[in-house]
Amino acid sequence: MGEPVGGVTIYMERVQARCLHCRRLFNVVGRMIDAAEREPRIPADDARRTSMTRQLTAIIEREGDGYVSLCPELDIASQGATVNEARDNLQEALELFFEAASPTEIDRRLHNEVYVTRVEVAVG
Repeated sequence: MGEPVGGVTIYMERVQARCLHCRRLFNVVGRMIDAAEREPRIPADDARRTSMTRQLTAIIEREGDGYVSLCPELDIASQGATVNEARDNLQEALELFFEAASPTEIDRRLHNEVYVTRVEVAVG
């Protein structure tokens, strides 16, 4: 009764269209389904590799026995036992955020201008 096409199940029955408009509509829908079935499908892993990349800041500091990593542009943090593990965990957290967040959420949280610098202050 229904066949999956492009990730969506479309249900069509063979019907004798009595008017010209209906016959044209059935022909157009049929061509769209045929085109969707011929379109090459990209596996999820390949789609991820072809996606856009973005440079973000990672601030990593020692905390107790491990390291805490922070991306100030999105206010997302992670941790790890080593600097590399904290960076890798932050990268994974950021990728998961971009996969799950809506464009509105990304726009709301993203701070495009973040500056990391050093300042000298008088102490004591």
